[in-house]
Amino acid sequence: MQGFFKILRRIWQRLRRWLGFPFWGRFANGKRRSSDGRRRGGSSPKLPSVPLAEAEYEFLFAELLQGVRRGWSRAQVVQFIGAVGSGPIAEGWVAWLRDFGDRLLAAPGGNRELAQRAIALGRMDCPPLGTVAAEIGQKLREVPDLAPRTAEPSEPSAIADCLNKGHWQLNRRQYASALLSFQRAAQWEPDNPEVAYGLGLASFRLGLFRQAIELFDRALAVAPEDLAAIAHRGLAYDALERGAEAIAECERVLDLDARSARDWCARGRVLLHLRRPHEAIAAYDRALALKPNHAGAWYERGNVLYDLQDYPGAIAAYDEALQAQPDYAPAWLNRGAACGNLGRYQEAIAAFDRVLDLQPYDYHGWLRRGQTLQHLHKYAEAIAAFDRALQIRPDDPLASRYRNDAQNRSRSR
Repeated sequence: MQGFFKILRRIWQRLRRWLGFPFWGRFANGKRRSSDGRRRGGSSPKLPSVPLAEAEYEFLFAELLQGVRRGWSRAQVVQFIGAVGSGPIAEGWVAWLRDFGDRLLAAPGGNRELAQRAIALGRMDCPPLGTVAAEIGQKLREVPDLAPRTAEPSEPSAIADCLNKGHWQLNRRQYASALLSFQRAAQWEPDNPEVAYGLGLASFRLGLFRQAIELFDRALAVAPEDLAAIAHRGLAYDALERGAEAIAECERVLDLDARSARDWCARGRVLLHLRRPHEAIAAYDRALALKPNHAGAWYERGNVLYDLQDYPGAIAAYDEALQAQPDYAPAWLNRGAACGNLGRYQEAIAAFDRVLDLQPYDYHGWLRRGQTLQHLHKYAEAIAAFDRALQIRPDDPLASRYRNDAQNRSRSR
C-alpha cells in the first residue's frame, strides 16, 4: 500500500509543477522554493493536463456531495467543479464516477440516501458530471435494499479482507471506496453485523446520516450490545439534530459493559460528546491497555487532550498514533494544529505538508496551512492556501475571512 501513496505523490508533484503552487514549503537541495506565487515573467499558472488519481477524484466527489447536503447553490457547485479543472481532468472525473456507479449498482442495495444526493446534484444543471450522477442515482433507487446472498467467496479470508480493506480506506478518508469494500462483503454475508457496521461507518463519513442509522440498526439487530454501533448511531442522530435519541444512545453505551478496545473507544467517544473529557481519557487508556498499538485510540486520546489545551500531551498521543500508522492523515493534521498552538510553526507546516502529500485536496490541510503561514507573515503563500481551501469548499466563511485578513495585512506592509 505504501507504493500507492508513492504513485499518488509522484502524480501530484507533476501537478504542482504545472500549477505553480508556491505553498508546499518544501526544500530542494537545501534551498527554499520561491514563495512569490508567480512563475518567471509573471505569467499565470498553467492548469495541469493529466487526469488526477482515483483517490483524489473520490475525495473531491465526497466533498461535492457534502456541499449539496449543506445547500450549495448551482453557482457554488459549478465553481467547485470548474476549480478542479477541465479537459482530461474533467473527463477523468466523469470516467471515475461512471466506474464508481457501476460498482455500486453491482453491489447490494441500501444506498437510498446516496441516490437522493446524486439526483440532487444532477438537478444543479452541471453536465456532464451532474448528468452522470443523476443517472446513477435513478438506477440506485431501483436496487432492492437487501439483495439475496450470493455464492460463497472463493477464499475463506475474503470477507475479512474486505472488512480490513474498508476500515483501512476509512482511516484514509477514502469513504466511497470503503463503502464499496463493505458492500462487496455484504454480497456474501448480508446479515453479518460487522459488515453492516462498516457500511454504516462509511455512510456516516459521507454525511449520509439517515442511511447510516438504518445500517447501524441492521448491525444491532444481530449484535444488540455492539457499543461502537450504538455510539455511532447516537452521533448520527446528533448530526440530524435528534437530540433526545442521541442522548439515549449515549446513556446506553455507558450502561453496557465494555469488553474490547473497540468498546472502550466507543465509550471514550460518548464521554467526550457528553463533555466528560477526563473520563474519556480513562476510557482510551483502558482501550490502549488491551491494544497498545491501536492508532485510532491514540488519535482520539490526543483529540481529548487537544480540547483540554494540553498540546504537548496531544502531540505525544498523535506521535504514538503515527508510529503505529505513519500515513494516518488525521493524526498529522491535528499534530500540526497542536504544534501551531505552541508556536512551533515550522513543525506545523511540515505536518500539514504531510497531510497534503497524502490527501492533496484536504480542505482542513489547506486551511490550517494558510493560518500557520499567516502567523509567519507569509501572506502571499497564506492567500494561495486559503484559495485552495475555497476551491474545495466554496461556501466556507472561515476560509474567506482568513483570506481577507491575510490580504489586508499584506497590503498594509
